[in-house]
Amino acid sequence: MRLHPTRSVPGEPVRAAELTLDPERLPAAADEVVVAVSTEEEEPPALPLGYVHGLALTGSYGPHTTGPERWAAATGGVPETAMLVGSFQRRGGAWTFTPSGKAVAGGLAGLAVQWGVALE
Repeated sequence: MRLHPTRSVPGEPVRAAELTLDPERLPAAADEVVVAVSTEEEEPPALPLGYVHGLALTGSYGPHTTGPERWAAATGGVPETAMLVGSFQRRGGAWTFTPSGKAVAGGLAGLAVQWGVALE
C-alpha cells in the first residue's frame, strides 16, 4: 500500500487503505506474511514517514486468525521512508498478526534486503 504524505494532514479527513488477507488461499509452506508501508513513489524525492500523521491499523479477523483490534504507529520524527507495520505468522495452524512499527533504513530497497530479496 502506498502512503501519500501530502494527503495526510492533521485535522483533515482520514484516508484509508484496505488490505484483505485470506490465509486459506496461501501455499501450505507459507508461515509469514509481512505488511509494510512506504512513502516512496516512482519520482523522487520521498518524504520521511515523519510527515505521515495518524498511521493506524484497525483489524478485523476471520476464523483461526487473531491480532489487535487497533494499533497506531508512532511516525513523528521518523526520517526513514519505509516501515514494517507488522506480520501475520502461522503457528500451529492458526494465524496471529503482530504489530511492529519498525522504521527501515534504506526505504523500499532496505525493506526488500531485510526480507531476503536480492537487488541488482
